[in-house]
Amino acid sequence: MYQVMSDYEGKTWDVSTSKSTVDEAIQIMDQALVEFLTKKPSAKLESVEIEMHLVRDVWTGVLEGLRQRLATLEGEKRPGKFDVPIEINKAVQAVIDRSSLTDEMGNLLRKHGMSMGIIAMSEHVMFKDSLTGRHWSDIAKKPGLGILSPGSIEYLVRK
Repeated sequence: MYQVMSDYEGKTWDVSTSKSTVDEAIQIMDQALVEFLTKKPSAKLESVEIEMHLVRDVWTGVLEGLRQRLATLEGEKRPGKFDVPIEINKAVQAVIDRSSLTDEMGNLLRKHGMSMGIIAMSEHVMFKDSLTGRHWSDIAKKPGLGILSPGSIEYLVRK
């Protein structure tokens, strides 16, 4: 069932929300790719997407990287879920780029005769509206960093 973003205002997106290891996530994706390619052999797969918080190593890295960046980021959170400084997105992207999930996803795609294209965030990390006006360095000290929505990683696929 779909939850509205405002329902997440009270949720804490900390490491405990992560449920799988990189190996488990890759096994699930492998099974999904096998099933997809078997059922739809002529279909073109354009991308594979995974929510960042689902894989423990990735989410731990994102939280650590964001905590470090937020602690030194000047200014305060402005109104609006989507108004996030570019420095925050860059910090998250750096974690994604060097994560073991990204390496393993590349291996998995090669196993299925594909290669990885661009690695991006298809949904960016958003912060709670209730933190509007708070300094980013204060937000860095909050449980789960005051994250409203953790965002998703999109691995673009080349055949």
